[in-house]
Amino acid sequence: MNRNETLWGTHTVCAYGGIFLESRGYGLDLVASGTEGTVTINGSINVQMVSGTGVIAVASSEDSNTICISAGEEGMIKQVVGSPMVGAMISMEPELITISVGAEGEGSSISMTPESITFKVADVTFSMTPEGINEVVDDTTRSNTPAGHVLEAADGSFEVTPAAISLEAPTIEITGDGMITMEGAIVNVN
Repeated sequence: MNRNETLWGTHTVCAYGGIFLESRGYGLDLVASGTEGTVTINGSINVQMVSGTGVIAVASSEDSNTICISAGEEGMIKQVVGSPMVGAMISMEPELITISVGAEGEGSSISMTPESITFKVADVTFSMTPEGINEVVDDTTRSNTPAGHVLEAADGSFEVTPAAISLEAPTIEITGDGMITMEGAIVNVN
């Protein structure tokens, strides 16, 4: 059965029980068009939108108001503002939260998993894990772990561990305005 009605002016449906609308066809559209088109869904205690395991729920009580967005165990929640691929975005997956703005490889982002937090701005990366901290700036890397501190840049490296300090590079310069002291049981200078 197809039935179309055009109503002019304001139209109200009032029921002193529940109202149930069900579409067994392609779906249900609520549309408010025109210069002042507004759709308002109002529930004095709770409003829910549900699709599969995804839920948006707005609840109200005397003490507080709550908005809950759930995508289920395998889903994803995204909020995007601005131009696609370069605007601000917040993405949540079961074990990953990402906040980003700007084009990939040029913009900035923060990613968090149960085991790491990574900050990234263009080609600069700073990450923290239970094993330590790692920084990357172009071809320079620095890591700080319980085993020690390592700085690597181009062909050189500087490593500090509980047992030793190691410095490797094609050229090593040691200068000082005052005094440079080298002490040890054996000091070997070649």
